[in-house]
Amino acid sequence: MPNPIVKSPETGLRSRKRRPWLGFVLNLTLTPAGYVYAGRPRLALIYIAALIAFGLLLAIWTIMAPPGVYFSLGGIKPPWTILYLIAWPCGLALAFHAMILCSRPPRVDWCGAKLWAIAVGAWLSPLILAFLVRAFLPLATYSIASASMSPTLSEGDIALARGARLACGRETIHAGEMIIYRKGAVSYVKRAIAHGGQTVALVKGVLVIDGVPAPQTLVGPSNLAKEDPGPIGTPRLYVETLANGAHYQIVKFAPEGQYEEMAPISVPTDAWFVLGDNRDNSWDSRLDGAVSVGRICGVVTKVLYKSHSDRFALRSFHAG
Repeated sequence: MPNPIVKSPETGLRSRKRRPWLGFVLNLTLTPAGYVYAGRPRLALIYIAALIAFGLLLAIWTIMAPPGVYFSLGGIKPPWTILYLIAWPCGLALAFHAMILCSRPPRVDWCGAKLWAIAVGAWLSPLILAFLVRAFLPLATYSIASASMSPTLSEGDIALARGARLACGRETIHAGEMIIYRKGAVSYVKRAIAHGGQTVALVKGVLVIDGVPAPQTLVGPSNLAKEDPGPIGTPRLYVETLANGAHYQIVKFAPEGQYEEMAPISVPTDAWFVLGDNRDNSWDSRLDGAVSVGRICGVVTKVLYKSHSDRFALRSFHAG
């Protein structure tokens, strides 16, 4: 049975009567489509603007004061769990609001296909905007999926990188920086060691660039074995220093490891030779060749979240 035609005493508009239960369902599942269905497009726009502003505030908070939305609370790791706890009460409130509005005369009379097109558009617009921001904003977050960059980055860490996900090849790279690069559809993080035209070798685990060894200072035993046993041997922590003054920590197990020796190779033009900080447990340029500049999508600048909360600290990175 079609909806009856009613006339609004406030606006004089003749329109189809809205079903309150449908407004409730729409705002609960496809917020803010329920507001559009109720004839309140302005409320839908306010909701979208508030949602965007809330997302930006969360992002700024996380970047400025890590771990931000990634903080741990009793073993529950937001943002998803905590955001769900916030979203459901808000969603119910918005759904009841749309249900109440559907029993009142609409401010704008949209019916039929036009109504549904606008309602679906109101729901999709935040998702489309979020995709565009994620793809082209020159700041991106990455979840670390392996221990190849330990001790600097561990599996489960969240890193912030300078550079847009879908605008690779535009970042200026300096030796010693951690870079994000793509191989097919998968992103990897390694440390940029030498650029095109330079010669790289490994002699008993010591990095040699253009014939000059990079100094390695022993710090002491590493606790890496607690997270990733890796090769047989005792893990030791070193500080490696490059010619430009960039220094960082690396982990090595034994001088006789299978990746401790490499004959000199010349890095191709427009490419970077990369290594993992976990030298005996990293698939990098020693096995996979240099990384072309066009595949480099970002430079890691900060750790936003450490998978081990007792080791969390705000860390910023730079070379030189």
